[in-house]
Amino acid sequence: MTGPGRGAKPFGPAESRPVEPRWAGSARSAVSLVVGVSGATAASVRIPGFWSYPGPVRTTIVILLALSVAAAVRCARGRANSRLGALAGLLTGVFLVVVIPSGPPLPHRLEIVATGRKNPASQGSEVWVPAIRDTDGGAIPSSELHLGAGWEVRDGVPVSRRHQPAVLKWRGGAEGDVTIVLGAHPWSGIAAVRLDGFTREVDLYADVPGQEVLSGRVLSGGRVPAGRRWLAVGLHAADAVSLGFLVWVAGAWLARRPATRSSAPTGESAWAWLGYGLPSIVVSTVFLLTFWPGLMSADSLDQWRQILTREFNDWHPAFHTLTNWLITRAWESPAAVAGVQIVVLGALVGLGIVRMRRLGAGASVAAAVSLLAALSPANATMAITLWKDVAYSLALFGLTLLVLDVVSSNGAWLERRTHWVLLGSVAALVALYRHSGALPAVGSLGLLALSFPARWRPLARALMLAVTIWLGVHGPLHHLLGVTGSRWLSLAPLIYDVAAHVDAGTPLEPEEREYLESIRQLDDHWGYSCDSIDPTVWDPRLHPHVIEAQPRRFVRQWWTLARRNPGATVDHLICSSALVWRITAPPARGFYAANVSVDGDGSVRTILDNALDVRSWSLLPSVQPVLAALVTASQVPAVSWFLWRPALYLYLLLGGAVIASLRRGSPRYLLVALPVALDSLGMLFLTLAQQLRYQYGTYLVGLVVGLLLYAVRADGREPCTSRRFLV
Repeated sequence: MTGPGRGAKPFGPAESRPVEPRWAGSARSAVSLVVGVSGATAASVRIPGFWSYPGPVRTTIVILLALSVAAAVRCARGRANSRLGALAGLLTGVFLVVVIPSGPPLPHRLEIVATGRKNPASQGSEVWVPAIRDTDGGAIPSSELHLGAGWEVRDGVPVSRRHQPAVLKWRGGAEGDVTIVLGAHPWSGIAAVRLDGFTREVDLYADVPGQEVLSGRVLSGGRVPAGRRWLAVGLHAADAVSLGFLVWVAGAWLARRPATRSSAPTGESAWAWLGYGLPSIVVSTVFLLTFWPGLMSADSLDQWRQILTREFNDWHPAFHTLTNWLITRAWESPAAVAGVQIVVLGALVGLGIVRMRRLGAGASVAAAVSLLAALSPANATMAITLWKDVAYSLALFGLTLLVLDVVSSNGAWLERRTHWVLLGSVAALVALYRHSGALPAVGSLGLLALSFPARWRPLARALMLAVTIWLGVHGPLHHLLGVTGSRWLSLAPLIYDVAAHVDAGTPLEPEEREYLESIRQLDDHWGYSCDSIDPTVWDPRLHPHVIEAQPRRFVRQWWTLARRNPGATVDHLICSSALVWRITAPPARGFYAANVSVDGDGSVRTILDNALDVRSWSLLPSVQPVLAALVTASQVPAVSWFLWRPALYLYLLLGGAVIASLRRGSPRYLLVALPVALDSLGMLFLTLAQQLRYQYGTYLVGLVVGLLLYAVRADGREPCTSRRFLV
């Protein structure tokens, strides 16, 4: 008997296919549950602060994820379950291990021995252990420590004062390195610290009370045992595979999930946007009344000074200062600007949700996103903060919604003149409200023209309009108003990188050393910190007039250093851009979220002290301490990764664009993420501080549009039905 010819199907008609045994379905269900539990557990432990959550919460998270993944495994069939999908899932798993670099818990063994010996000058041989921490700064509970004879706990701190030698032991898992904090004072003795096979004796005597801090890296001299290194590699690899599989099956299910009744196209009223945007308006208004007349930093006050004096400069985009000046003509108060921002934010949230409803997002999902946007502390505080970055983020949000209109209509939306005029005008705002805004503005319009060649004429007109508006503002309008500039401040990203080279010890020629020291002495490494450029440029020891006099020479010097030691530049960019790509906050790194702080005496600060007679007070004084406490408490690392940090929402937006493209059967839906993707690309090179405001647009668009893209209606697909879940 000959086999089937080329092109023949391996089976005949449907009725001739082998009948599946009854046990096969049950077996697949069991495998689905096993995979679901393992994948869900792997995903759960990657959640920052997961182990600090109460036990029932951790269990609930794992169960919900396990059921979801198991359902997805049973449902993920067809083209979405291809080798390409598996490869994409694996690569995504590797990527997640990088951007959530908390690392799998590694086993550690620690012994702290109070030897009973002491420095001749010491008055005792005490050994105090105030803290043992993991890489992220989390303290290991004293209940996990085994206190041998001679150890006790005083005021919550393990201490050995007599019956020495005495041994304190700990064995357990911790993410990354372990840091041991030992007390040092006039009664301290000598301690022997053994961690993972490395030992060091420490004389803790000190005239003035202080601390001695040791880490595994210090104890080992930077050496890592081969076995431990391979264990870490194996755990990370397992992590990547588990997460990759989770992403694969979840993505397949999302791409093929069934439509619901509420996901049918809606014919909502023209005022439906107000219903979705009103919660954000109400909550932000409560914040404004509580922190009246708004939140203002040093940058905000500088622009307010320009409004009062009519002396404009372009360090902060002058167009934004002029916008605030125009808003305050009827009422010269920061609250006027905050009020306009609140209304625009609510309107954009509502308009965005209505657009996604037309694409099939369910009513319950839309309502949930509306509520999330309203309750977000980032949205509530940013809406009342006088920053150029807020106006820029709102413009970027608006541009994203217009790109969505172009994509969802297959370009037909551009046929009306008012539409391409609106598109060009909003793109101009994006370019005018931030000096780096030209990239997402021009790039988005240019790539839209390439993706819709039949609509190149209206897109070209929109681009020409945006460029004309930008040139008109930066040319005639700036000249008419006497707007001044500062060339050295425009070189801030290059100054930041040069400071990184000074700190890294990049070799300098004698002439180069003399030139850089004329700008700032090198002995303090130019105050470099990859957290913020502020210690470098806002220090009186910096002489910016040297750069201002010869900006081209400084650019040439930067280029020379970058070529001589490219590793220093790469290290600087990776560290300084962590705000953009890293989901969790780097250990012991600063992160500035909102201009709300609580002093030691309980007073709330929302506006810096100033000579402009701008003072803060509260129209809801009884509410102010509560909201201030909530804002500050929400910035702790365990929750700030999803309440404040923008990287999560960047990835949610990119993933949502992929899912929407699969469900709608058109790769053009990837363009919806284009404005935010281009903005984030620019900020990889231009981030000057770890502050949310630089990436607030990413946070906002990802929270609203990104989440709803996962819920768009599928076109012409036959996804798994709910009857086949877990059966």
